[in-house]
Amino acid sequence: MTSTSTTRVTRVVVAGVLVAIVGLFVVRQRRPEPQVLPTTSVVLVEAFGCKRTATRTVATAIARTEAGTPLFLTVAHGVAGQDLIEVVGNGGRFAAQVVAINTEWDLAILAPRERDASALAEIQPVDRGTAVAGEARLVVFPNDGATATMQQQRPARIVKRTRIRTEDIYLRDVAEDRLRPGLEVRVEVNVGDSGGPLFANDGSLVGIIWGTSRKTPGRSWATRIEAADELIAAAQVQLGDSRDTPLGLVACAP
Repeated sequence: MTSTSTTRVTRVVVAGVLVAIVGLFVVRQRRPEPQVLPTTSVVLVEAFGCKRTATRTVATAIARTEAGTPLFLTVAHGVAGQDLIEVVGNGGRFAAQVVAINTEWDLAILAPRERDASALAEIQPVDRGTAVAGEARLVVFPNDGATATMQQQRPARIVKRTRIRTEDIYLRDVAEDRLRPGLEVRVEVNVGDSGGPLFANDGSLVGIIWGTSRKTPGRSWATRIEAADELIAAAQVQLGDSRDTPLGLVACAP
């Protein structure tokens, strides 16, 4: 196993240019140019009910059902227990529902309500990849007034792959064999950026942001994308059984 795929365990509390010198000459290795990101597949999520104001997060089209309905991956702490969830994208605002959730790893799958499914059908799921240390890019929706629904891409750097020992979305300890498959990332993360997709330079989705350090500016944390595989399968089964069947009672996150 190479150093880029080594798995380490990191404890998280929720709350360059390569230069080669030859003689007198310095040769700089050019960074690969980032691919055009599939940002039309990234949407803003606004959820209402748990707090006085809307909870803003980010979601990414990650798969489809057999009927062609897009499924969006986001963080569970932004949508758990909410009375109303809306996806803002493709030129409109559409009602959505939670169809699968993992509160231990802070992941949730959203699907548009049946009446809005056709309006989002043209959104294409992104390609998924394997995270390695190196340059990346984060896509978010800064909450800055009139432009609050405009995307922003931020340069990021994946420091390492890790297994993250942290609480679930209800601040309960997680079993040792359920440590979160994660990434340590250097990128600015603000309130409302949770769920933001982390893309590698080839345009593939490798993780989603869920937290940042209060002590070290720019030190942030993402969940590796492969952690969502079982959740995606569960969502497809859920929608295969019944379009608008509620998932069941899930409490709001603190």
